Amino acid sequence: EIVRKILYHPDIEVNPTSNKGLTPVMEATKNGKIESLQILLEDGRVDLDVEDEDGKSIENMLAKDLAPHEIVRANKLFKEARTRKKIQPKNEMDTCRDNNVHDWDARCLGLEV
Repeated sequence: EIVRKILYHPDIEVNPTSNKGLTPVMEATKNGKIESLQILLEDGRVDLDVEDEDGKSIENMLAKDLAPHEIVRANKLFKEARTRKKIQPKNEMDTCRDNNVHDWDARCLGLEV
């Protein structure tokens, strides 16, 4: 809820970088903060094309310890945000999702369908 209150201010900088070079959307992604990620991705000012110092897109920064359903949810949020902004998918996960309309989540996660 605090993220939503901060973003409410029209003059707030939504893409500042930390001393580690990470933006809020990158931090939320890396730390598995799905609720904060959703709120950030709903804000049209958030840069979806940010990359970390290794060239990883936000979709590739998801916390490794997230449960499979949280990974599916986060990737759905990424896709919806990119669709709203009319931005092409950034990675193989998006391509997999787009090619397997009904079973993308399971197949992309390596689960049986």
